[in-house]
Amino acid sequence: ACQDLLAEFEEFSRKRSRREVGHEGASRSRQGQRSKRQDIEKAGIGGELVEGSSSSLARRGNVEILNIQHWNASAKTQFALTREWLSNASIIGQAFNKFLVAVADNVLVLMDQHAVHERIRLEALEHEILSPFLAPPQKRARSRRSGLKRTGRHGEEEWNLQTSPLPAPVRLDGITKSLRTSMKAHWEMIHQWGFKVEEVEKDSVPSSSSSSLVVVQVPSVMGVQLSPTDLLDFLQELHESLSSTPLVPQAIRRIIVSKACRGAIMFGDPLPRDQCSQLLSQLKDCSFPFQCAHGRPTMMPLLDLRGVAPCSAPPPAG
Repeated sequence: ACQDLLAEFEEFSRKRSRREVGHEGASRSRQGQRSKRQDIEKAGIGGELVEGSSSSLARRGNVEILNIQHWNASAKTQFALTREWLSNASIIGQAFNKFLVAVADNVLVLMDQHAVHERIRLEALEHEILSPFLAPPQKRARSRRSGLKRTGRHGEEEWNLQTSPLPAPVRLDGITKSLRTSMKAHWEMIHQWGFKVEEVEKDSVPSSSSSSLVVVQVPSVMGVQLSPTDLLDFLQELHESLSSTPLVPQAIRRIIVSKACRGAIMFGDPLPRDQCSQLLSQLKDCSFPFQCAHGRPTMMPLLDLRGVAPCSAPPPAG
């Protein structure tokens, strides 16, 4: 998504450069200047940026102007984002109701506001919902099953993992001997995540020639109920896993990712500068701040101004 705004900025920069070197007619130049002012006003970057001479940008109260007419767009690819850069970053403002504009060490970066909030929500949801079940048994806070109530984009959300009894037992068909063995080996973990499985004799299950396993309860994550099929998938995960640490069912992770996405700030949502700053602050505390819940980048370098020399500010008018 950052590519879209990057293309807008690059096209805007090319048009501005052509105007400066006289490749456009006077009437078109005046139209472009008006368009440029509208773009800047529309971006609302920090609410403080004004148009400066030589097509540069200046900040009220600090009138140093950066002359970027010779900037090479390929410079943006020469800077690698790091945690150190992120820790020093501060918000300039919001652009086009889509992106957070941040700067540190003279590098200007665009942040996808939806991806940023999605990452923040994902890690918060994982902490509140999953952490109690991944902690050592003596430290598990079972009371956390009741969940916490939070306000999301679509109203109040209950961050929880609860159990949902099925209206009628569901037989697990097609379960192999190896999966049955895996189930017995991980019986406690399976029940910990909210699945409840019972073994019934052949007389209790029609068309069964031996004892069968039936699912009588499944987990429900933030109001979304899992299915017995999700248990089969989890058994396969357990069977194939070489890790000794507790596993989270992929079905539960998918629901949390979906909820993190659907409840996040969207493109087109106007954000005041203090909310932009709060998002950046929360992102700095994330374990994986550079990718969203789906693995896509949350940000992209736009301008590397480390080699750009400042020019003198014009005298104040009047």
